[in-house]
Amino acid sequence: PAFRRLARIEKQHRLVRAAGRQFLFDHHQVQEALYAGLPEVLREEYHAALGAAMEGRDLHGGEVVQFCEHCLKGRQPERAKPRLDEALDHLDKGYLHEAGLDLLTRVLAVPGLLTGAERVEALVRKVKRLGSLGRRDEERLALDEAIPLADEVGDPKLRARVRTAQAAHLGNTSRFEEAVRVTREVLELSREAGSREQEALAHEYLGLITMSQGKLDEAQHHNAAALAIHDEIDQPRGRVNLLGNQGHNEDALGRPDKAREMHERAAALARSVGDREGEALAAGNLGTLAYGRGDLSTARDHYETALAVFSDWLLYTSPSPRDELAERV
Repeated sequence: PAFRRLARIEKQHRLVRAAGRQFLFDHHQVQEALYAGLPEVLREEYHAALGAAMEGRDLHGGEVVQFCEHCLKGRQPERAKPRLDEALDHLDKGYLHEAGLDLLTRVLAVPGLLTGAERVEALVRKVKRLGSLGRRDEERLALDEAIPLADEVGDPKLRARVRTAQAAHLGNTSRFEEAVRVTREVLELSREAGSREQEALAHEYLGLITMSQGKLDEAQHHNAAALAIHDEIDQPRGRVNLLGNQGHNEDALGRPDKAREMHERAAALARSVGDREGEALAAGNLGTLAYGRGDLSTARDHYETALAVFSDWLLYTSPSPRDELAERV
């Protein structure tokens, strides 16, 4: 009976249409109008039923996001909790920062759902999304909650992560001296926690800040320290970033040949480990160096390479058409 009714609606009103074994709304506003016309308590029951139907299935990508949405809108957030990280990771891959931020905000608003270290981790993820969106005031408010809570938890690695986010916020608001001070705290906390990866990130960020301040020798020191740690812990993708930073620093020191060598090494390493984003960034950096020398033909070749790699990478990492179809349904 439901299928016959849908077929009749399609024929008479064109509000829905058949697409394989599914029916889709032709215009999203139709779905929105029907949804808004449901009583709130009935909407919640439908969401809860849909979440229950999806629970236990082998969900991937956008399906996990949909599951979490149904659980939250169905007032059953505890069922979404085990898969929240997976949903947020999927949204990150597609650079869907607004959607990720909305999901995090609603999760954090549920009383008692996330406490202690879990809440701090969620706040750090929220800070990163707000930073990507340039919403500095909201970013500061999230940090104001995360910093004392992390101190209360007492885990030095967690405290280092929060302060890394704080240092990024300070740097992005041009408060460089404060950013340096906080990042030096991150170094100490990372050593206390025995987290070499976090220590390398602190050195990397100190290198970026001091380079922006024109303290190029100090920046070289921090970049070299970070590179050494990445070699020690075998983190090739971290080395790709550092080689790019070294290239920028060498260029600022007036050594374009050395800068080109750094960016070429970054490109080669990125290709060898399958880091498509790093490969594209390195190609773009090589294009900028060639442009600065007036070698426009070489610059164009590098930029075209960067665009091609970026396009291929975004096609691979962005939500698939199947995910978009699931969202429409």
